[in-house]
Amino acid sequence: MPGSEFLIEPAPMGELLFMQEADFQVSAEPSIFDTIITPGRSSSEYRNTGAFAVLKSDGSVVSWGNNIPEPQDVNNTLANENFRHVYSNAQAFAGVKQDGSVISWGRRKWGGNSSRVKDELQTGIQSIASTKRAFTALREDGFLTSWGSADHGGKLNFSFDEVSGKIQRVFSTNSAFAAIDRSGKVFAWGKQDGGGDSKDVAKQLRKNVQTISSTRSAFAALKNNGNVITWGNPKQGGKLGEIKNLKKGTISYIFANKKAFAALKIDGSVVTWGNAKHGGDITGVAEDL
Repeated sequence: MPGSEFLIEPAPMGELLFMQEADFQVSAEPSIFDTIITPGRSSSEYRNTGAFAVLKSDGSVVSWGNNIPEPQDVNNTLANENFRHVYSNAQAFAGVKQDGSVISWGRRKWGGNSSRVKDELQTGIQSIASTKRAFTALREDGFLTSWGSADHGGKLNFSFDEVSGKIQRVFSTNSAFAAIDRSGKVFAWGKQDGGGDSKDVAKQLRKNVQTISSTRSAFAALKNNGNVITWGNPKQGGKLGEIKNLKKGTISYIFANKKAFAALKIDGSVVTWGNAKHGGDITGVAEDL
């Protein structure tokens, strides 16, 4: 995936290097669909801004860089574990072991310390999403566990009694999460102006949402009928506004960069919204699209 996670092959001794770059994100479950929706970044993981983590062929991890407290002790622990994947936020890492449990390290208040939810991270973890300062783990039973900075999504704000079946997937902006359950209902939490508050469009997000794309601080949900629902920072795509040629039921894919969205319509034309200087204004090339 461009600009996200790189697997260095052939790697010395079979090691895989998770190369962390500032201000980019990679998917918790990389796929060609993620690449299509958000080239250069994705909608579920924030890249670490000052540290690395190497997942070796034997399942152990070596980590170094900024905000790794007591690195020797941390690496002594990581050397004796059997990980299957390592995820990051801006200043912390979370590793899922082969047995489905999680170990986190890095800046404590940003998710490097998961002791508050340790009982929920003992088994059955499927994948992890992240904002800049928090993590959310998706469990095999469809439940979620969040930790890290509460104002960046480190604390859930809804009851699982509201969930229809299992949570299917989790997405993120820099400071908020959004999850889709089996019925296509959306749940959002985290910083309000970063996409964590979806109450204004709650009725439209009750069912049939297919997937979600994100900028730094806004979400755009694509429904099964081709409609688009947005929320979050209006300056970064959280409000559709008056978009020419955007009719209900006409969108097939949504793409995103840091501050704007572009949607591919069923007829092959393109519409955009968000920050004009970051691609939200299509005026200059409208005739070509």
